[in-house]
Amino acid sequence: MERIHIKNFKQIKEADLQLRKFNIIVGEHACGKSTLMKVAYFMHHLQDEIINEVSANAPQIFRHNFFGRMKQAVRIAFVHHFGSTRHLADFTIDYYTPSGELVCFYINDNNDLDLFFVDDFGDKILDNSFAAVEELVALKNKGLDSTSTEWQDVLDALRERLNVVFGDNTQELYIPNNRSVWFAIGNRVQTLFDEMEQTLKSKGFLRFDSEHELFHLRFVQHIKTHVVPVFKRNATLKDVFFDVMKFSTDANLTIDSTSQQIAELLQGTYQTDTFGEKIYYELPEKYVYLQNASTHQQELIRMIQDLFLAALRQKPVLRFIEHPEAQVRTDLHETLTEFLVWFAASHLENQLVFSTHSSEIVDTLNKIVGEGKLLKSEDINVLTLDEGNLVTLSSQETGKVESKLTEKYLV
Repeated sequence: MERIHIKNFKQIKEADLQLRKFNIIVGEHACGKSTLMKVAYFMHHLQDEIINEVSANAPQIFRHNFFGRMKQAVRIAFVHHFGSTRHLADFTIDYYTPSGELVCFYINDNNDLDLFFVDDFGDKILDNSFAAVEELVALKNKGLDSTSTEWQDVLDALRERLNVVFGDNTQELYIPNNRSVWFAIGNRVQTLFDEMEQTLKSKGFLRFDSEHELFHLRFVQHIKTHVVPVFKRNATLKDVFFDVMKFSTDANLTIDSTSQQIAELLQGTYQTDTFGEKIYYELPEKYVYLQNASTHQQELIRMIQDLFLAALRQKPVLRFIEHPEAQVRTDLHETLTEFLVWFAASHLENQLVFSTHSSEIVDTLNKIVGEGKLLKSEDINVLTLDEGNLVTLSSQETGKVESKLTEKYLV
């Protein structure tokens, strides 16, 4: 079973984390909620770091230096995600993959970040990766690079093999806070992020000014590549639904109630045309362009679009969200919770992890779990960090959180 054991890392004194289908992390500001989510995200992202290193530096990778290259790539990625470890106290992070393998992170005697793959885990990674290294070198000798279809086919095949080794085929995304800022900054920052992404792809390395920068880069580029194009070619949510669902004939999803939830959350109807994205607050002609919409609407829209598409595409995904209720009126938290539950329940293997300060979200979840239709008690994980130690608030038997605990940690 997948498990992450964290000891003495930043604000976290000790945490033994086992993710379920629907995971909520509550608690006061700066208690370690985001750190806990970022560690879980990073562990799920390890395959990608290996793939990125193979893609960027295949000609320099040989069997005798494979582990050294991979360990260095993962160490660099760790610093990108969490900042320098040199000023931190000694810590350990043990990641037990869904397939039962184990990788351990720690501070070594030289005060450097180090890691090791336990037993034959490293050998399995090597055995399933090196053919891709040789294939990419052959493609490079033919004058092809990472922009070619053949190159991408090799990486896709490598990903499938590593997914088996790790026992994890979910597509993960971290959705950071302050999502509305990209509308305020506009296209200039998108150009900068495009350049950053290209540098990462071609060199496999990029220096970041803060640990938050990479999370925003990945989120913005995901939205640009996988989300916005689908909505741009469809005028309404219903158009998107029928466009995507024609490829998901086995899915048992409907659009009416979900589109009503989204309209209620956005306080308007989202539509696109040749002039851009709009929020209609009075159909058929009263609207604002999305870049001029309220912070509430801008904070929500990209998160909603991503979860909506992920549900329709019917492939297992894992989403980490910082405060989905940010900038959202308290009276809409119930609707927001219902939408998040709809996403999680839309695929058997979907998982959702998010932080919140909203007692209304926990109360609504209690009600939904009590109904026993979309989520069961074993699907629920409501957690908090109490003086640095991870504590489970939800009952193992019912999945609910007692009101006295809600009052203690959320009110």
